[in-house]
Amino acid sequence: MNATASAPAASDLAGRPNFLTNGHGLKSWLLTLDHKRVAILYRIAVSCYFLLGLVWTAAYATLVFLQPGAFGLPVEMSAGAVFGQLSYFSFVTLTTVGYGDILPQTPVARGLANLEAIAGLPERALVTGLHA
Repeated sequence: MNATASAPAASDLAGRPNFLTNGHGLKSWLLTLDHKRVAILYRIAVSCYFLLGLVWTAAYATLVFLQPGAFGLPVEMSAGAVFGQLSYFSFVTLTTVGYGDILPQTPVARGLANLEAIAGLPERALVTGLHA
């Protein structure tokens, strides 16, 4: 066995570049976008969108648990129905569509909704920028 064996290639098991070891970095990877890299970025953006929506849904569910009238939902709704309504509200707010059928009733709920709308802006900008 040779003591001066060369280091493994700068990629992970799937053959994708490893940004931490290959010395090129994420900046050069982004500057040379081709259709495969754009597809990877779309997958990342969609995954982040769903993750953000679910995180905000959990935040709203916690708020409803602590303040039952925070969103004006009927108290007699089951936990699953409340989660579904809050998930719907979260994704509508994340995209800043704001249909208005579910409204935050307390200052804390309104503050969380505002923060979520602001958090959704960079995600849409990324997807829009990939189309340009």
